[in-house]
Amino acid sequence: MKTILFVDDEPNVLQGIRRMFRSEGNEWRAHYCNDPHQALKLLDKEQFDIIFSDIRMPSMNGIELLTQVKIRHPDVARIVLSGYADRSILLKSTMVCHQYLSKPCDIGQIVATVSQVCAMQNLVRDPDLRILVSGIGNLPSLPALYLEILDEISSDDGSIHGAGKIIAKDVNMSAKILQLVNSSFFGFPRKIDSILEAVNFLGFDLIRSLVLGDKIFACFDSGPSMIADIEKIWSASIRSSHLANQLAREAGLDDAGCSATLLAGMLQDIGISILASNRPEKYSSITQNIDDEDKPRWQREQAVFGHSHAEVGAYLLALWGFPVEIVNTVNFHHRPSSAPEPDQFTALSAVYIANLLLAESAIPLAEYEIPDYDYLNSIGALDYYSEWKKSFQEGKATTESGQPK
Repeated sequence: MKTILFVDDEPNVLQGIRRMFRSEGNEWRAHYCNDPHQALKLLDKEQFDIIFSDIRMPSMNGIELLTQVKIRHPDVARIVLSGYADRSILLKSTMVCHQYLSKPCDIGQIVATVSQVCAMQNLVRDPDLRILVSGIGNLPSLPALYLEILDEISSDDGSIHGAGKIIAKDVNMSAKILQLVNSSFFGFPRKIDSILEAVNFLGFDLIRSLVLGDKIFACFDSGPSMIADIEKIWSASIRSSHLANQLAREAGLDDAGCSATLLAGMLQDIGISILASNRPEKYSSITQNIDDEDKPRWQREQAVFGHSHAEVGAYLLALWGFPVEIVNTVNFHHRPSSAPEPDQFTALSAVYIANLLLAESAIPLAEYEIPDYDYLNSIGALDYYSEWKKSFQEGKATTESGQPK
């Protein structure tokens, strides 16, 4: 049973949460505390999976509390639940909390957040990997792009459009910006999944503050060979993302489904940069002699870490509050038949097929995998996959022969 801790100095708030949570049955066990110092003592005594904390508390504010939780209990998911609308506090919270929920917050949003985080915690059981992923405040960017964004935001001629174009080329920068813009602090009526839209919404001054002042971006320092490998992976992910988006449109997915496909394709290998930057020595054993290995990268990762980059990346995105469809696509993009609803053409289907097309067409940035023909048949795309493959190998990214049903 998962255990959750709610911390707020207002007794009425805690009582309201207690009443709402009581209606959810016995799936989770919740504790309620109105003193941050007592909350830390409780965390030292018992195992908790998630902590929700207010920001403005007299003896210790929520940022200070969650900073201590990150240091002392890094595997605990940290979520701000506050009505304190201050942008500077939000920016400070990005380094210590995984999600920011604004009060008033209905029970449905809290339950959905708990459900998604708990589901991914059940998936990634290795304590070391859970601590690694939960402890991430920022994600390292490629040196060339990191310097490029610094030049853009420091230049007198710098623009929000220029900053957006650079961020859109960097998978980790993109993920962090989307985590921030989709926090309920901003109250945007829908999830933003376009990098350029997110950057335009935040504005140039805030982007400059994030890069220069709040340091939410960092630079890869894992050595030239590892950086070169990451560059190839990201290049493949971005190419796969755009191809998958074309396939999704041909398959008849709506605009929301196509947008999810584009974003999920881009973020599908974010777990590689997490493992490579935080466990460089272990990860180097995976990348060495890659052409001589019979197994694809994700299976070699499982042998070394117990989990592949897919689960690790999905876990981080779940902690950061990304939509379920994005999380599931990242999680299952190497084994789609294990995903929920394996008999429907989804964003996952488009990303999986795009990866197969890139790999089977001798694209050097993609690794070959044996196609799961049973899965392709279950989603009604077996015949169309063959046609897409032929068309793609002939130098076309799309086909006009029909649409999977």
